[in-house]
Amino acid sequence: MGNLTSRFMRSDIAERFRIAPDGKTVVIPLGLQLDALLAMPSDVQGYRGELGIPAGDIVVGYVGRLVAIKDLPTLVHAFAGASRHTRNLWLVVVGDGPQRPEMENLARRLDVGSRVRFLGWVDDLPRVYATGDILCLHV
Repeated sequence: MGNLTSRFMRSDIAERFRIAPDGKTVVIPLGLQLDALLAMPSDVQGYRGELGIPAGDIVVGYVGRLVAIKDLPTLVHAFAGASRHTRNLWLVVVGDGPQRPEMENLARRLDVGSRVRFLGWVDDLPRVYATGDILCLHV
């Protein structure tokens, strides 16, 4: 079956859906050091000023690889729809991958390119998370 990312996935695959026996699954521990995020003080300054985002506006954030399995077109389409109703909305995408050019083009085609910021790879995750109000996750 290969490697899995969590014990919850393992349970679903082995017990709930019975796709593979438990003995053929392996859980991979998270490859990120979360200590800096867990100890993050509340006064960490985000990237809003550097990105030209006003303090009172709403920032939706995504942090991850820009690859097909993450279904980022859905995020960009959802953002475009939401931003038609909420004019002070921004999308900040942190990470990189082969889908970045496609996502940048999609944001422009949907006429939200001026409100989407693609930051690429960023090491300072506390500042990234301090920037956003809403975080989108792919599970």
